Amino acid sequence: MGLKEKRITEAFKSGYYETLLEKINMAAGFKVDMQVAWETLFEDRFMHLYNETYPKIYFQPLIEAFEAVSADELGKELMRKGLKSVVVKNTADHHNPEHAISFEKGILTIDHSPVINADKVQDRAEEIIMLLENGLEDMAEEQSGTISTGSYDHTDNPSLTFEELYNQFVALSYEKQLVFSELVGDRSWDFNMMQGTLTFGEYVFPMQILGTYSEKESSWMWAWANKQSGIPENLLQASDIMQKRGVAHAVEELTTASYKTDENMGHYLAQIAVGVTGASCYCPVNFKGIQVFVLINSEEVDAGRITDTALVTSHFTKTISALDCNHKQALYHYLKQKEFKVEFTGNNLIADRADDQVIGIFDLNERLLKVSGNKLTV
Repeated sequence: MGLKEKRITEAFKSGYYETLLEKINMAAGFKVDMQVAWETLFEDRFMHLYNETYPKIYFQPLIEAFEAVSADELGKELMRKGLKSVVVKNTADHHNPEHAISFEKGILTIDHSPVINADKVQDRAEEIIMLLENGLEDMAEEQSGTISTGSYDHTDNPSLTFEELYNQFVALSYEKQLVFSELVGDRSWDFNMMQGTLTFGEYVFPMQILGTYSEKESSWMWAWANKQSGIPENLLQASDIMQKRGVAHAVEELTTASYKTDENMGHYLAQIAVGVTGASCYCPVNFKGIQVFVLINSEEVDAGRITDTALVTSHFTKTISALDCNHKQALYHYLKQKEFKVEFTGNNLIADRADDQVIGIFDLNERLLKVSGNKLTV
């Protein structure tokens, strides 16, 4: 690049390019990696036109296309994850968008003449939109793969994280908790360890003692490790089951007798325990800074289980609004627990049960974008 070309390039950069780049980043929703091979964009006969043709050929189509692709959250997420860089150059004087523009492995390349067909901005924008929409979706499917239904089934998995175990049961446990809360309301409670019951007014529930959380010491202790409290053996069955599950899947939180934790782990552990043991629900009982977490069996709570497809999807949206979890894993397991056959197509989920169908749409971080339940027409 000679002195004349350098001066023209610097004048365009300072007068136009910075503003165009700002618009490109705004349209994409993030800072785009732009690689412009300025030295290839010159033809001596047309240098006086570049302030007009550069924007039309290379940059305005990008702005229009990025605005279209990033019009919703899914598009923005795909752009952030899949668009690695934009390369602008001219190596073959292409002027047909189909030949001049390509998108491969996250790199969008515009290899176009700097002057020919400058006014066909819309044609180039439409080609970029088409390439990005197809290419970004393909990249997302490659990243996530076609997930077999077994990939979230951890029953026989020798290694399992606490979070994965929690995601299995969070929605089902929360459903049961809501039924239990509505059932007992604001009734006062009575805890009787010798009889193994927890009573709320006229409701007398048999219980299992899971463990205790000390607010003063910020620590959790499993009931199977609590030798000093004289807990009857018949009330330790649930905690023993949890310990065995922890050993089977190498989950440290389930096998460590007691440990310090600033956050009250009792709620997380009890939600898992409700699913693992098949209990109706759980309840924390307060004794002067000590919370005793118990599991309850109740025909009344079990009778309130959700079966209607519309209520299943509605409850799940309530769950992810109230509790932090992996949306994709949690919905998969919740639908399986509701006897749906669940399959994945790319990054999305389809579940069928008789003539009902549920569709879940997720972003690349496995957060739910939309869930819907429909009746299948035969």
